[in-house]
Amino acid sequence: MSTHQTNLFNNVWCIDSTWRLVIESHMSAQQSDWIEMNRTALVLAPTGLLQELPFSPQDQTSDQVIHEINAAIGCTVSAVVRLTDTLEMWLDEEGIRRQPVNVYATLLARRYGFVHQDYRGVALLATVDPHGVPLGLEPSQTAALRSQLLSLPVIPPIHSPS
Repeated sequence: MSTHQTNLFNNVWCIDSTWRLVIESHMSAQQSDWIEMNRTALVLAPTGLLQELPFSPQDQTSDQVIHEINAAIGCTVSAVVRLTDTLEMWLDEEGIRRQPVNVYATLLARRYGFVHQDYRGVALLATVDPHGVPLGLEPSQTAALRSQLLSLPVIPPIHSPS
């Protein structure tokens, strides 16, 4: 019996089960390269605007990574809230005095047990490697986090640019 499968790029077809393992191993290498090239951070504004930002800092120094994060959230000094072992939320350290409350970031943090303060200003959400170095989210992580953010009970709801 023939089955048809395609990989992420729609360019390698599996015609029957004999080729399936070869194709799947080929897909894994391509998917891995694709994921590394397509890592993103989610940037969440106090208005509820949610945007994806290309974020693949593997070949950057820590100063370059921090500069990129600060540019994305519009600050000169940032602070990080480690929501889990692998999920970080970056915010303007000086925003507590001059930025509006980000209800969306605050509710997300509360889902992870951070209930004692409100978070202000633009938030950048990214993952982290085992050594604590910030990384962009993989596409599946971005989708899962986006879904979680969209389910927050907030009016107006989170929205993405069209």
